[in-house]
Amino acid sequence: MGILQEGNGNLATMITHAFAVDSWNWLFDSMLPDEKREKMTVLRKILFGSDVSDVEELENLIYHYGSLLNEKDYLEREIFVFLTSISHNLKNAGSII
Repeated sequence: MGILQEGNGNLATMITHAFAVDSWNWLFDSMLPDEKREKMTVLRKILFGSDVSDVEELENLIYHYGSLLNEKDYLEREIFVFLTSISHNLKNAGSII
């Protein structure tokens, strides 16, 4: 099935599927400038290839992503802050259990 035949017909589902399926990575990578490719690869791994039960590994990936950011990466910095808050919450939830 192609990307247009997958999901429930909304754009978010189609984009999520496209990012998650390796066969579409070349398309997104080809649209990105060289300096953004590694950031996108790490972000893709965080979102689609990480295990939330391994909070330490997730946190390492998130901070690796953060280390790739520049001062003018405004949106990416917001994503980084959001991801760090998620890892912090996961870590706190694990210490409560």
